[in-house]
Amino acid sequence: EKVTKILTSLDFAQNFITNNISSVIIEETKKYGRTIIGYFEHYLRWIEFSIREKVASCKPVATALDTAVDVFLCSYIIDPL
Repeated sequence: EKVTKILTSLDFAQNFITNNISSVIIEETKKYGRTIIGYFEHYLRWIEFSIREKVASCKPVATALDTAVDVFLCSYIIDPL
């Protein structure tokens, strides 16, 4: 009786895999794709937050850096050329 139940369960599992494997693969691929896209969206939100909150809030340093690059690049490299 136990062997019969096991064989019946194995037959059911085999039929399920044979008949539904393509739809299972498609569904799992979609889930994986959504997960990867979610990670990417989270990363983009983090970049946006970092630029807005950390870089933009340090305006004096950003201005000084911009001025230094502008003076060095324009005054000493571009203008002489």
